[in-house]
Amino acid sequence: MGNLRDLVAVGNADSALSFRERPYASGEQLELLCDVIALANAEVSGARFLCLGVSDSPNLERTFPGVSRRAWDRTSKVVPTLIDQAIEPQIRIRMLELLLGEALIGVICLDACDDQPFLFSRRVSSLISPGSGWIRCGTKQRPLLRADLQRIFEKKFRTCGVSTEIRVGFHGRVPREEITLPVLPLDAMPSALAARRVEKILDARRLSKAVLGRTDTRIDRLVHAQVSNDAQAYQSHDTTTLKTMLCHIPREQASADEHYQFETRTHKLNLLVGNLTEQALSDVHLVLKIPRVEGVGVVERIHAPPSQQALLQQRYPLVEVGPQAVTVQAEGIYVPKGATVDAFREPLRLFLREPVVGKTIPVGYILHGRGLSGAIRGTLKIHVTPDEPAARRA
Repeated sequence: MGNLRDLVAVGNADSALSFRERPYASGEQLELLCDVIALANAEVSGARFLCLGVSDSPNLERTFPGVSRRAWDRTSKVVPTLIDQAIEPQIRIRMLELLLGEALIGVICLDACDDQPFLFSRRVSSLISPGSGWIRCGTKQRPLLRADLQRIFEKKFRTCGVSTEIRVGFHGRVPREEITLPVLPLDAMPSALAARRVEKILDARRLSKAVLGRTDTRIDRLVHAQVSNDAQAYQSHDTTTLKTMLCHIPREQASADEHYQFETRTHKLNLLVGNLTEQALSDVHLVLKIPRVEGVGVVERIHAPPSQQALLQQRYPLVEVGPQAVTVQAEGIYVPKGATVDAFREPLRLFLREPVVGKTIPVGYILHGRGLSGAIRGTLKIHVTPDEPAARRA
């Protein structure tokens, strides 16, 4: 949070940084929406920040009256829904807060706004109709003009090249921009199952000794039959040996646990690249950016049986885990004219766990290569749902 603190404390207000002394009242929703959409349309790159609780009057020293906890909690709850319902396309926002001295500063952060223009999707007042927008220039804002729209779309066409004829997406009859996937919980870890079997036999031994005054092999066999599969023949072990086995299970089952987590309980994900142009695309390079979010992960290497590992690893896309995002790269893709091909020779392993249920994961992509006049950029979406058995139980 150090960089944000410096930005709020000493940063100069500009097209990407706006200060407001007090939070928005319930009757100031229109003003809030205009401030947000103006920042989103500003001619800058990267994140934009609207800071509440900061007095930044010209020629006066900046002060920090702050906002009340109650007002900020209400703002944090209302703003995301309000923006979602009134502005299109969707703006990714984060509600941040920091303390400067004893002052609570609320920050509405708009993450990289790469899909301009942002416009009102509905009538937000008698003076502002659907399809209109605002833009922030320096410390002032004004309605979007035709010249602004022309600049925005010219920039889109320059960066996208022939994107209307090149499609990137998830599997379907045509490449899809959105898919829905369930989480895959780790409810049957091999080490946990193995430990549970040994613990049940130890529990049965403790119980039989308490009741009968001794252990009973017949009870051992009965418990073994209940907790083991048919392929495991019964073997008699003394209590000390069973306790030793219990201690060694994490190490002995480590490989099986990895295979379960990173192979069995993952989604095998591939992307399609469709080429509707009149020329083949060769040596195409696809780069994905998947944000690092709790509950979301990309497997960095194949966890297949040793006999298959070398070949699959050679075909697996390059995965690099950074502090903010996971980068996935596939090179040397060839797409004949009029064809649609898989981007990865071996599907990407993506795992989704419980903390990400109900969220949407944005997956940014860049595609470039011979036959393209420029890089093609876009964003795909993965909607995450509960695992199906859990949903049925509920």
